Amino acid sequence: MTSVMTAVAQVVENSEFARKGLQEGLLNISAYAKTIHHEVEEVTKKEIKNRSSIVMALSRYGRRLQQSPPLVGDLQILNITSRSKLVEVAYSKTTEVQERMATLNLLDSIKNASFFVSTIGLAEITIIIDSSLVDIVKGHFGSIVPIAQIDGLASLTIQVGIETINLPGQSYRVLERLASRKIAVVEHMTSPTEHSIILYEKDISQAFQLLNSVFLKKS
Repeated sequence: MTSVMTAVAQVVENSEFARKGLQEGLLNISAYAKTIHHEVEEVTKKEIKNRSSIVMALSRYGRRLQQSPPLVGDLQILNITSRSKLVEVAYSKTTEVQERMATLNLLDSIKNASFFVSTIGLAEITIIIDSSLVDIVKGHFGSIVPIAQIDGLASLTIQVGIETINLPGQSYRVLERLASRKIAVVEHMTSPTEHSIILYEKDISQAFQLLNSVFLKKS
């Protein structure tokens, strides 16, 4: 049988909001205990008549979190650049699509594009390009119909030092900040010294200001 303490820890770890609230001492433990009462009963597979046991478990787990080292280290961004008027086009990863993708980069307009990012996944191939080049890209794939096209996008490209490659949670720190402001991330691509985040144009100004104020390294 699962103990109340174990059940509470499981519930908290499934909620980033609760985990962070406990770690920073900001969570109303009594109110949260009432919220998760039924969930804890389901995990323990028993009726819990006295909610104080949940409150006590939350308090103990909160102290444990506060004494543990931070999930991520310090992240400093060297530079942030933004670009608007982007479009994402996605195709199923068929043999024909892969063959046409291999020659797409040979087109002069694509070689000289101000923004061109492609991702080859297990089942899909996505292309993110300046909106002025969408017709050229789709024309290159001929009669093959995209499985998705998302207009009105923008990008934030974040440059970091090569040393951050060994920093746990670097992507988490950036994406968590955006999620806290309810900013949707359409795509997120990384390399050893860059993060490219694709957002909707309506969110780009807020996202830029947020990441700039929190992470940008001050000289």
